[in-house]
Amino acid sequence: MSTKDLPAATAKHWQDCTDVYDFLDQIRLRPGMWLPGGSLQHLQSMLTGYRIALGVHSIDEPWAFWPEDDFSRWLSEYRRSSIHPRL
Repeated sequence: MSTKDLPAATAKHWQDCTDVYDFLDQIRLRPGMWLPGGSLQHLQSMLTGYRIALGVHSIDEPWAFWPEDDFSRWLSEYRRSSIHPRL
């Protein structure tokens, strides 16, 4: 299914989010509200807190946001290419 076939995300209260990807959709809709200055450091801190809360409450949820996982590898590449753009 292409992304154009997906239903458009709508703003909702964070407590109504069903998983981390739903929460990230909310951040994507209103980044200025969640990430002061568009800070990736704030995003990383929020994701770390989210993951720790899952562990504290023994909630098993798929997670790709630890330093050795997909998102962190992508972010590292993104930041590296932003600092030293490839020609």
